[in-house]
Amino acid sequence: MIQVAPGKMHYIVDGPNVAYLNQNFEGGAFRFDYVDKVITELEAQGHVVSVTMPSIYFNEKSLLSVKASTANRRQRKEGKVFHRTRTDADKAFLDKWEATDVAFKCRREVHVAPDDLFWLYASLFLACPPQQHNVRVVTNDIMRDHIVVLTDRYHISRDLIDRWRDNTLVGVRILDRNLKLDGVVARSSSYQSSTASSTSSPLQMEILDTLPYSLVVQGKGTPSYHVPVVSTSSAVEWLCLTRAAKHHGT
Repeated sequence: MIQVAPGKMHYIVDGPNVAYLNQNFEGGAFRFDYVDKVITELEAQGHVVSVTMPSIYFNEKSLLSVKASTANRRQRKEGKVFHRTRTDADKAFLDKWEATDVAFKCRREVHVAPDDLFWLYASLFLACPPQQHNVRVVTNDIMRDHIVVLTDRYHISRDLIDRWRDNTLVGVRILDRNLKLDGVVARSSSYQSSTASSTSSPLQMEILDTLPYSLVVQGKGTPSYHVPVVSTSSAVEWLCLTRAAKHHGT
């Protein structure tokens, strides 16, 4: 059983979501080095890390989902599929993750992204006894499609989903100094140099952690409700509503 040190998290990384960050341009790629950057930084902080990855990305050839241009998007709508060939650098990352038991291959189930199903399930399973891990999922996916399925097909409360999402999903930013603002690769060495020390690496990673509270309307068990108020300031304000007591006539 995986052991998580006291005060530390078990982070589940949405592999494809991280690998495609900043890649919607001509020449964009599936960036295994981005995923590895997130893994190594979180592990260096003492956290446990797991990565969900569709099994197709372990093959010599895999799908490439970069929305680079209008023509590219039109071709996708027409059913054209784009592929990429695995490089030696890609294989080195995959071999390392498998050797350290970090990567989990996920097979496709019907038309649903397989890794999404895995990290959804894992985030709930690992938080329950006997594991009881403090779980976070590293992804910028806001789950629009999943929420529709969970609410419409399985009749799960939207408030419950929102509370889980607020407490579990954490965003990630990656600054790649080898990319210009227009997405053009500035130096071809970015892929190989990403394994350098953090001081010289062209990649900078920032985790956008969860708030210490949920923004969902909450009740106290009394006729009082707390509603988050949208504000332009950094501080979040709450409006407290108290229902007036009912007076019954004689």
